[in-house]
Amino acid sequence: MDKTKVYLLVILLLAIAVIVVFAQQTIKQLKVSEIIVPKEGLKFKTEDGKVLLGIIPTEYGWSLAIFNNQGKPVAGMFATEYGGGLGISNNQGKTVAGMGATEDGGDLGIFNNQGKKVAGMGATKDGGGLVISNNQEKTVAVMFATEDGGDLRIGNNQEKPVAGMGATKYGGTLHIYNNQGKKVAGMGATKDGGKLGINNNQEKPVAGMVATKDG
Repeated sequence: MDKTKVYLLVILLLAIAVIVVFAQQTIKQLKVSEIIVPKEGLKFKTEDGKVLLGIIPTEYGWSLAIFNNQGKPVAGMFATEYGGGLGISNNQGKTVAGMGATEDGGDLGIFNNQGKKVAGMGATKDGGGLVISNNQEKTVAVMFATEDGGDLRIGNNQEKPVAGMGATKYGGTLHIYNNQGKKVAGMGATKDGGKLGINNNQEKPVAGMVATKDG
């Protein structure tokens, strides 16, 4: 490499070093503007008095609410006991979705346009869970992780269990209930094979079959 190229390389490196040092000093000297929020909160309004944004104190910190042109809250972020939360509303101000931190992880809720919760999912100590409800917020299906695998439960419109199935240490189980939530049949895997039980409407056993080690 000739001397000219060496000189140019040295000059280039020096220029880069000067730029880096100058940039670092400039960043340190930048002043960040601050807005002191009063303890009772803060609202941002349009010239005609419509609220656009609100910062409101809560039990666990602060919440941020966003409003549409009709003055209805349509979105919000807030602090909770376990972390943070987020809420979404429709044009009428009815909550249609929400999510947040919980003791076991995270939680998500879905609502219809009348503000009724129709679905939810979240973390549990064993994994995850899912809950489905009808338009009257009656739970009709539940699915969740357990220590042995998974569990599924089905209910009627009166929230009475009518069917259930799940995993156990030996395999699977299935349970059938009448409209009053009384168990009338069940079957499952056992150490020696399978078992089947039949009950009357008062849950009294009337028939059963089971596999044993001898047959």
